[in-house]
Amino acid sequence: MSPGTVVMQVGSVNAVLLNATLICTDDGGGVAGDMRVAVACDGTVTLVWANAVGIWTSQLPGTPGSDACDGAPGPGPWLAARLLSNSNVGAALPELAHNAAGAALVVWQEGAPGNPSSVAAAWREAGGAWQPPQTISAPTARQTWNPKPVLDRAGNAAVGHLDGNTMVVMRRPVAGGWST
Repeated sequence: MSPGTVVMQVGSVNAVLLNATLICTDDGGGVAGDMRVAVACDGTVTLVWANAVGIWTSQLPGTPGSDACDGAPGPGPWLAARLLSNSNVGAALPELAHNAAGAALVVWQEGAPGNPSSVAAAWREAGGAWQPPQTISAPTARQTWNPKPVLDRAGNAAVGHLDGNTMVVMRRPVAGGWST
């Protein structure tokens, strides 16, 4: 396998076997890991992964069905891989939340290995483009780590993460910014 290639096999969604080979830029980031996958009602598949450079994403456009939520993953090709995080900031452990409409939220921790210092997020409205990454955690002297995102049907977001040993929940309404 050539450098910069990510291979994924996910089993089946609506009886469609997902086998994907994502060709990424040869960014020198090495092996991809911490992959997360979600499927929207229209069948669009969102894949997120991490490597030494940062947090990446790609999409496989779906094929909408006749009902509101019976789409299937399309035949391909996958869209070009896109770097979501800033590069070389110690971005790791991505988590993906996706709602039925196709909005997506990716969160991750940033900082030195073993000593994460912040939580960042990137947001995509259904059918839209990814917004630039934002640091969503408050600066503290403690490790800030283990973010877990959720999205509701309307696209309102919440992210729980640990600040030291304290659970913090950040919220973001569809038309607003992040707050506690």
